[in-house]
Amino acid sequence: MEKTKTKKRPVDELASKSYSQLQKMEVKTWKGVFIIAFLAGIVGAFTLMLSNSNSGNYMSSDAKVSIVKPPKIVKPPKTDIVTDIFLPTEKEPFCTSDKNCSVLNCPRAIGWDRKKCDLKTNTCFCGGRCGDNYCDSVEKRDYSCPNDCKSEEAYFKFKDSDSKAFTIRLTDPQIIQQARDILSGKEKLAIHVRGFIVKQQIGYNKPWHYYLEPSSINFFKDKTAACDANIQYIENHLKEYCSYYLNSSSNCKWCPYTSNLVEEIKNPTWRTPFLK
Repeated sequence: MEKTKTKKRPVDELASKSYSQLQKMEVKTWKGVFIIAFLAGIVGAFTLMLSNSNSGNYMSSDAKVSIVKPPKIVKPPKTDIVTDIFLPTEKEPFCTSDKNCSVLNCPRAIGWDRKKCDLKTNTCFCGGRCGDNYCDSVEKRDYSCPNDCKSEEAYFKFKDSDSKAFTIRLTDPQIIQQARDILSGKEKLAIHVRGFIVKQQIGYNKPWHYYLEPSSINFFKDKTAACDANIQYIENHLKEYCSYYLNSSSNCKWCPYTSNLVEEIKNPTWRTPFLK
């Protein structure tokens, strides 16, 4: 097979001719040696420059160009942002005392600056202290600080067909006005009491060992046997009744059809309604 002759680049030819000329020169003094070395350095530098600048123009047709691609930037996977700030609308950590709530980052604002534990739900929340003139969510729910939670409230008494008396506490201004309209005779249809039972004795409703959750109370007019029972019957069968009449939200619904308001209790003697 015949060897394929590769075409020389101009820079290679220049280097070859320069080297041949240097070989033919006769050097007789040290001065001549330095001159030749100097010229050889210039020729070499010039040859290297031409080689770097023209190497791409005189490549063989069979040569393959290798293109180096820049590395691909890989974005990190999307993850949920984790934060150590727990606001009341977020999922709070489990707690049994205020000491368990140190992870909270509460804002520096009156009524929100204290890391507290809600012992009823065992969750942490940012609240205030009683006396700071701000009613936080737990103080409002439990009515544990009347001085801060100066919302309107009223107490009414109703009786059933057995003439047993039962006291309810109302906190919704609209429901309070509706109760007063019933007593004045303005409202004559929706006059019966209903709400969700809390199986616990409370100060304003003694001697009964249960009461109606204030926020659940309203008035109805249509007779229903599904949750109708007298006051004494509930007292005697509280556990059995609530296990049978639970609604979809696990609340014990009670709607005594013979309940009728008899009076509004003015200036109640109890200081805090949740005292047993």
